[in-house]
Amino acid sequence: MDNREKDLLMLRAAEHVKHSEYDMAVRVIDQILSKEPHDHLALFNKASTLRTAGQTDDAEYLLKRLLNLKSQVSGPYHQLGLISQEKGELESALTYFTKATEIQPLSADSWFERGMVLYDLERFKEAEEIFRHASVFDPDNPGVWDQIALCCQKQGNYEEAIRCYDHALELNRHAVQIYFHKAALLEQMGDRHQEMRCYDSIILIDPENIFSWLKKGLALMLCGEYELSLRYLSVAVRHENPGYMPYLLKGLVLAILNRNDEAVICFKEAHILAPGDCEISLHLGKALGSCMRTDEALDAFENVLTIKPKHREALEGKARALYHLNRWAELFDFCSQNRSIDPKNSIWYLLEARARGWQTDEKEIALNVILQGLSVLPHDESLLCLHSDLLVAINLTDDALDLLAHELIEESTVVSIMYRFATLHAKKENYQIASDYFDQIYKIRPEESQVLYLAGEAYERMGNLETALERYTSAICEDPMDSLVWLVRGRVLLNMGEAEDALLSLKQATSLSDEWFDAWMLQGKIEIELGYLDEARKSLTYATVLIPDESESWRLLGDVLHNLKDINPSRIAYERALAIDFSDHEARRGKINAHLSAAEIEEALGEYDIALSLKGENFWDLYGKAMVLFDANRVQEGEIILERAEAFVSEDPKVLFCLAGGWGAICEFERAESFYAASCELDPENSKVWCLRGHSLRDAGKFDEAVVCFNRALEIDPEDSESHSGKEICMDILEGRTLPYTCQRPDHDKNINTNSDQQLKEME
Repeated sequence: MDNREKDLLMLRAAEHVKHSEYDMAVRVIDQILSKEPHDHLALFNKASTLRTAGQTDDAEYLLKRLLNLKSQVSGPYHQLGLISQEKGELESALTYFTKATEIQPLSADSWFERGMVLYDLERFKEAEEIFRHASVFDPDNPGVWDQIALCCQKQGNYEEAIRCYDHALELNRHAVQIYFHKAALLEQMGDRHQEMRCYDSIILIDPENIFSWLKKGLALMLCGEYELSLRYLSVAVRHENPGYMPYLLKGLVLAILNRNDEAVICFKEAHILAPGDCEISLHLGKALGSCMRTDEALDAFENVLTIKPKHREALEGKARALYHLNRWAELFDFCSQNRSIDPKNSIWYLLEARARGWQTDEKEIALNVILQGLSVLPHDESLLCLHSDLLVAINLTDDALDLLAHELIEESTVVSIMYRFATLHAKKENYQIASDYFDQIYKIRPEESQVLYLAGEAYERMGNLETALERYTSAICEDPMDSLVWLVRGRVLLNMGEAEDALLSLKQATSLSDEWFDAWMLQGKIEIELGYLDEARKSLTYATVLIPDESESWRLLGDVLHNLKDINPSRIAYERALAIDFSDHEARRGKINAHLSAAEIEEALGEYDIALSLKGENFWDLYGKAMVLFDANRVQEGEIILERAEAFVSEDPKVLFCLAGGWGAICEFERAESFYAASCELDPENSKVWCLRGHSLRDAGKFDEAVVCFNRALEIDPEDSESHSGKEICMDILEGRTLPYTCQRPDHDKNINTNSDQQLKEME
């Protein structure tokens, strides 16, 4: 079995793993092993797949078998360490991770896992030393520094622990867990002020984190500083025999803040103190429903209805509870009964129609229920919206638009109707109409910053970038913590040619959401465009960590590393990209360039052969291979390949330009001239082509014609020093000041680079 067949089978197996089809993946890998039972990569991938599938014993057996075949590789030891860790066999895990670090001492992952095992074994000093090794190879990983701090804390070295926590937080200002660790240490040290500053930071990062509020509240209470009404209510309910009202009020405040679990506790306390109060039971039912404790919510609403059978809110609450419990038959009967009693309450139509339309797949009946409701409530906003949603669900989008348009004629400022109308037009790519309505919605509801984003998206799609930028910027002013809007704003700025400002927006997006792959990718691309390669390396590296199975991030990282002259790492990045997507031709081109930079001619030629086998014969791969052969002084072979490339000549001036350069590189000036002439005819305003054509004619001894080409280049670009120089040389020869010469190897070889990508950049 050749390597190409193996690679294709590995790609199939990886695809199965991606979809959790582990048995299928193993069967595919076994196809390789049936023919080559000692294939190291196949054995390793099979073991890794089995471990992911939870078949740790089988995985362990394969990994040990692999080590018997080839013991000096770190991957199997690392995997065995993870398996032992999962089994709780910490000493065994430590042995494996230690071996992995001995074989591959630059692997930060193995050092880190080794440190974690030592930490779990409570060998804190040794763990600290290992984590410090990991920090050498991954100095920007805040998790490593967090673990070092925990080790120092366990050993009583509080000052060093604080220093390490601070360094970790410098690397990641949004690491909530690290703030909690630091706060716990400060609490242990008795430094309440600094402890509360940690909770303030957590609250700024994640305002919904209940533990930070509670811990801050406890610290403030211990300091005697009481703020906010909720904390005063908390003090009130701690009084002896406070009655039900403080619990009820606190529950209402907590419910408004969406802290419904706490609200339920307060409402239950209130209910114990006043069991006959229907309002307490009603609020308890609502809070339980918000907590998805639907069975208990239904009991609370039933309790109200035993006291007041016609209590409207309790009836509605019961209907919602039946809906969330999927008790459809009871819900349909309940709604039908209440429609006859209270026909002008839209909820009896809405819940049944929504259930039949989207839960029991009875869309025709659902449509009839909605129409029945609209016959009683013809302008009910909720019914109209549900009617349009149902029409869309049964693929009658145009009918939905007609319905909404008719209603907007009657009442043009109903936001929910306008929103659906705009959204449907956006889906149908009627962006002008969509943007107009989103703008109108914002005028009515200026607090809805999301509408600004949608308007900006519509303007962006229709190519009106300036207006899109205005909308996105306004959305940011309303909600500066929305990382998505920062990202799309950066995208628009980039498309407007404002790369520096785009980069600032993307940095804000990644600072608000540092685990967002798309943001890091776009940030890396902008940094590449601006030439900030060190920053791009960091951004793209982070992207590969977030989603390691995305080939584009690895390919771009390879490009950056190659431009930074880190040739071996760039080649590794390209190989990772190709391992994910073997047909990624740009990654293969990058790998070829890396080989050429390392003077690995045969390897580069091999990659060209793979590209040609995947894509079939094409101009660019044939041309590139020919130029590599010329560079290796294998002129005869290169000439044959370049002849084959000519079969794919098109009316593309770049293709003609490169062919001319190729023939000129081996002193075939007549053939070069024909392609230069054709390129100039198709792209007459490109001074670079005229200049190189002049050099070729000069080297061929056609000095008069060369002067004409140099003059044409200077007409286009009067500052072209190379054309000035070429013209002067030719004029000196023509006027007898310099003797003519015969060119053995063209002087303009420096302008013909075997890297065809670079040559095209120079041309452009």
